[in-house]
Amino acid sequence: MGLGWQISRNTINGIRIWKSGGALGFRSYCAVVPDKKMGIIWLSNRSDLAEDEIQEMVDQILSVAKQ
Repeated sequence: MGLGWQISRNTINGIRIWKSGGALGFRSYCAVVPDKKMGIIWLSNRSDLAEDEIQEMVDQILSVAKQ
């Protein structure tokens, strides 16, 4: 963890630095993947999405975004 951000080292896209949150029916997720020189911001009007569901969707987007 660095400055309140989580660091995941074992993702399919390499190291991911991320932060997520939600309030009043909304969810957000921001991730940076330095190895790919990419980042993604996910905004949703569904608060029922689980953290691992969002991470899986972000993994899929990043894996095809820049090959």
